[in-house]
Amino acid sequence: MQRKKWFIAVTAVVLVIVAYFAFGFMRGVSCYNRGAAHMAKAEFDQAIACFDKAIRIEPSFAEAYCNRGTAYYEKGQYDAAISDFTRAIEINPDFAEAYYNRAVAYYDKNEYDKAKQDVQKAQSLGQQVSPEFVKALQEASGRKP
Repeated sequence: MQRKKWFIAVTAVVLVIVAYFAFGFMRGVSCYNRGAAHMAKAEFDQAIACFDKAIRIEPSFAEAYCNRGTAYYEKGQYDAAISDFTRAIEINPDFAEAYYNRAVAYYDKNEYDKAKQDVQKAQSLGQQVSPEFVKALQEASGRKP
C-alpha cells in the first residue's frame, strides 16, 4: 500500500513539473508570435521586446534569437544582429537561415570573408541564397564566394 502511494505521489510531482515546463514554453511561443506580428508591421522595437521576453522564458529558443537579430538588423544595429544570429547558431548548428542572415549582416559591415563563409554554410544546409546576393558578395570581395 505504501509503495502505491509513493508511486502516485512521484507521478503527480513529475506531471506538475512537465506541465510547468510545457506552460512556460507555450508562453515563450506566445511572446515569439507577438514579436513576429510586430515584425510584419515593421515595429522593430516592439518586436525586440517580445523576442526578449520569449528568450527570458525559453533561453534555448533559437528562432527567437534569429528573429530578434533580424529586428536589430532592420534597425541598422549590425553587431547586435550578428550576436543574436551567432547565438541562434550555437543553439542549433544546422540553422541555415541564421547563417544566411548573419552573412547579410557581415556583408553590410564589409566583412566579406565572414559573409562568404556563412553563405557557403547556409547553402550546404539547403538554404536558398539569391543569385543577386552571391554576385554582390563576389564583386565586393573580388573573389568567388
